[in-house]
Amino acid sequence: MRVLVIGASGHLGAHLVRVLLKERYGVKAFVRKTSDLRGLAGLEVELLRGDVLDPESLATAMAGCDAVFHLGAPTVLEAATQKIIEDGTRNVFQCAHRLGIGKVVYTSSIVTVGYSSDPQILLDESSCQLTPASPYHVAKFHAEMFALDFSRETGLPVVVVNPATVIGPLDYRVTPSNLPIQQCLDRGLPVVFNSGLTIVHVEDVAAGHLLALERGIAGQRYILGGDRMTLPEYFRLICKMCGRPSPAFKIPRALMLMAGAGFSALQWAGVKKVPFTYGLAKNLVGKYGWYSSQKAVRDLGYSWRSAEDAIRSYIEWRRSQGATGNPVGRRIPVG
Repeated sequence: MRVLVIGASGHLGAHLVRVLLKERYGVKAFVRKTSDLRGLAGLEVELLRGDVLDPESLATAMAGCDAVFHLGAPTVLEAATQKIIEDGTRNVFQCAHRLGIGKVVYTSSIVTVGYSSDPQILLDESSCQLTPASPYHVAKFHAEMFALDFSRETGLPVVVVNPATVIGPLDYRVTPSNLPIQQCLDRGLPVVFNSGLTIVHVEDVAAGHLLALERGIAGQRYILGGDRMTLPEYFRLICKMCGRPSPAFKIPRALMLMAGAGFSALQWAGVKKVPFTYGLAKNLVGKYGWYSSQKAVRDLGYSWRSAEDAIRSYIEWRRSQGATGNPVGRRIPVG
């Protein structure tokens, strides 16, 4: 079986390619001309360069494929992100339908499932919330809705997976999920705020994608999650494993909102990079992203390792690189 992985050079994409190759799938890797290819180094894949905003390059890449994994989406919280995610997803699905692709696995995000203000609530696939925290959150919601609607209207078999906070190695860009660990390695984590998140090892999410291809039911969503932790618990564990002191201060929600408003004002004035915005603080601080993966366990045979294993794997990999420098700006975790 020959498959196309769109976004193959990314953190999750590089692991998915490895899972597919191990299971003897023929893999075509679709990447941008500017993509960092270190995550694919030494792998026997057919490399194709293009852009999800270029339908012609997508058609060339999909030719001869039985299935497509669409992971191609920027994780930066910028306005241009929305166009890339929404228009790119539309192009991918229209091309897949036109070429008669047998199945598409669409990588959405846990942000489309949403958040709760009550730590007692465990969210599952029945939850679908538009959270206007950032252009990324909005775009992923609309893109997932388009994917499911397109599947119903055209008959294109589409399975949606919703990964939680994905942690682990081969993250050369340092995505928002791994960012707190990288910050701890760089300088520690002196402060924290109340929140909750669901941690999952990147290799388990990659394996879940293959399970979704082989066993997933068209038109269904599957949460690929793991261990649930409060943000203070998570930061304390990161600090312990990095050999750093635990956070000394917990910032109240009101103060986070005030800081977010100030950063948003700076952004409006032309400052391109700020730690977080008012929208992020309002929608994420004090909210709990705790999710059930039981549907994926039951239908796909999905499983996961501990959050501690996920954190350890990133730390060991980053230290093996001989440097801990973070090439991206400081950002609030987005879940």
